[in-house]
Amino acid sequence: MIYSCNNTSDSKISRKLQSTCGEQGSHCIISLNEIITEDWDYVLISTESFSLEDLNNQLGFEYPYFTDIGKRIIFVKGNKVVYHEDEFPDPEQIKKGEVYFDMGNNNFMKIERDKAIFEVAKENNYYILTNSKATN
Repeated sequence: MIYSCNNTSDSKISRKLQSTCGEQGSHCIISLNEIITEDWDYVLISTESFSLEDLNNQLGFEYPYFTDIGKRIIFVKGNKVVYHEDEFPDPEQIKKGEVYFDMGNNNFMKIERDKAIFEVAKENNYYILTNSKATN
């Protein structure tokens, strides 16, 4: 789980967005390479409606960190998870710094490392990341 107990998102991605983008809103562009420095080939981002079976099918191997339905961002090198954030949001309370990926009507995005560049918009206390180069 990536949350602290104080209504603030404690994810590595959220912390970087807060320190890099701050209050800039839609004028901030960020590459996930700047945040996740481990070597990775692609990132898989999924919503709560993405099942474990769907997740495993997209990864091509079994996701070893599944505990419950949640939002996930998984960085993969070869057939190995090198970094992941599993988020179990409270639909009634958005945490400060919470990160949402704009996926349109899709329930996942799979993005190659060199295309993982996002425009960041800050709305209220959370961030929305949009990537026009994503492939599903």
